Amino acid sequence: MKIILGIDIGSTSTKIIALNSKGEIVAKCQAATSDRLISMYGCLGKLLHEKNISLRDIERIALTGAGASWIEEGSAIYGIKTAKVGEADSVGLGALTLSGLSEGLIMNIGTGTVFVHAASGKFSHVGGSGVGGATLSGLGGKLINETDALRISELAEKGDLKNIDLLMGDVYNINFSFLPPDASAANFGNIKADASKEDIALGLLSTIYQVLGVMAAFAALGKESGSIIVTGALAELKQARQVLSLVGGLYKVNFIFCENALYATALGAALAVKNH
Repeated sequence: MKIILGIDIGSTSTKIIALNSKGEIVAKCQAATSDRLISMYGCLGKLLHEKNISLRDIERIALTGAGASWIEEGSAIYGIKTAKVGEADSVGLGALTLSGLSEGLIMNIGTGTVFVHAASGKFSHVGGSGVGGATLSGLGGKLINETDALRISELAEKGDLKNIDLLMGDVYNINFSFLPPDASAANFGNIKADASKEDIALGLLSTIYQVLGVMAAFAALGKESGSIIVTGALAELKQARQVLSLVGGLYKVNFIFCENALYATALGAALAVKNH
């Protein structure tokens, strides 16, 4: 069995995906990036051990992500040839493969967020934002003493945004056809003195998804694309679908969520090497 590995070395986590000769996903692994090399080798060792994959089975290794820039071009890992794949190509190819689409805008929410446009087999970097997963963990740690995204998401399910945001219904005594009264007029603009941990958790997630969702909508409309594929770690939280669906309704764009969104960039890198 010949395996191609895609390794996405991010600033806060490393993701590895393994593809067989048919391009099917046969294994995947994620590990926190405390140290780039320790994270990569540790995650790789775990994947090989748990899935009983031998080093002899691995044909090529594709590297991508910010951390890949610290690894010398053309270097080998355990004697296996590596190839670097650019971020835009990795994000774009992975997202299109998971979604089944042939074109669209991709919003990849990792430590920060990157926007990539995919069309006619080409992938271009549109822009990015410092708002992302690190924003959630950083503010979560300071405001509610929680840094884990899944834990913050669990708390947010019991939160009430009326205790955090200034809503359109608080500001205007008239109804707008395009804005519901419970839409946020100002994030964290009406935070109550007795706002709970759960309220703040919801406020954080809502703010992040609203900010990124509006940026993605503007970018998509500028590219005359109505589809936005959401990938990365924060794409898999429950609140992503809830908030981004509302944003999509306001701007007439469709946010698309896929299985294995966390591994989209690693997948894209592996496929780029496999198809080369």
